[in-house]
Amino acid sequence: MSRKIAASTSKEYLKSIGLPNHGGRYTPISHESIINTTLSEIQAKGLSIKAELYRSTITGNIANGIVLMDHGSDLDLKMVLAWGNSYDKSKRFSCGIGVYVMSTKTFMFAGHMSNYMRKHTGKADQEAIDRIKSQINGADVYYDVLVDAKNKLKDVVLTERQIAEAIGRLFIEKQALTKEQVGGIYDMLKTKTKMFEDLDYKNAWNVYNIIAKYLREAHPKVWFEAQCDVHHYFMSDLLAEPTPAVVEPAESDVPEVPTNQLNLLDAIAEAEKGEEPATEPATEEVNEIPLKEQEEPTVPSDDFVTFGTESDDGRFDLPDL
Repeated sequence: MSRKIAASTSKEYLKSIGLPNHGGRYTPISHESIINTTLSEIQAKGLSIKAELYRSTITGNIANGIVLMDHGSDLDLKMVLAWGNSYDKSKRFSCGIGVYVMSTKTFMFAGHMSNYMRKHTGKADQEAIDRIKSQINGADVYYDVLVDAKNKLKDVVLTERQIAEAIGRLFIEKQALTKEQVGGIYDMLKTKTKMFEDLDYKNAWNVYNIIAKYLREAHPKVWFEAQCDVHHYFMSDLLAEPTPAVVEPAESDVPEVPTNQLNLLDAIAEAEKGEEPATEPATEEVNEIPLKEQEEPTVPSDDFVTFGTESDDGRFDLPDL
């Protein structure tokens, strides 16, 4: 039986949820330890917390936390730390430093550089805490990289072909967008929507924020990873920027980029037919963690939350910070 997801919740509720006991090699990472470590480390670094946002499934088995800090040299970009966690084996723990774009109420994370993802095995609970600390210690470096990325994107005006290829590949190849999100993005591009009055609608920073606006509807299970995939595509594919080697690289595979190009209209047409793009089965080598690979799911029970059904497609708008 499908259950609705909560658009937002409280940290007190997340802390109150008991840890699962799946047995075997599974090591749960508690929402409470993540929340407490994040807040205490931010305060220890002398950063001012401006707002907190927590959201989860109704059961709290899948959760996101976002902490907005009143910090940053760019007045429109405020530093955030985001994390994702699950108790039902449906999602790896993830965390990363990013920015909140104040004028458009969108988010930006530094692709495969400033994020971390970890399976719930071994010493995952302690490693998650250590990684949160590491992210916060390197927060200023990650923030500066994102400010630089914004400025580089503002200097580029994309062609319609580049925009079409970007949306198509993010939808079909990267699976970072849903068909509903693609439809909304297409409508905004078709009407030449400007998220920034001083920029052309085809400006790369404008297009980036249009996509980021619809990523706010992503389910907490995939939201953070989708944000990272979009950023990585814009910087590494559209701008051909190499991934900066800052602190420690994330444990994720960077897929090879095919040379064929996709048309946005064709992508939408295929989506409306209800056809799912064919994908190759994921493979994993020792010590390598593919970005999209999920952990082995538990057997559904009465309180198991399912997504993508006709009655509950797992979408909701992320509340403003």
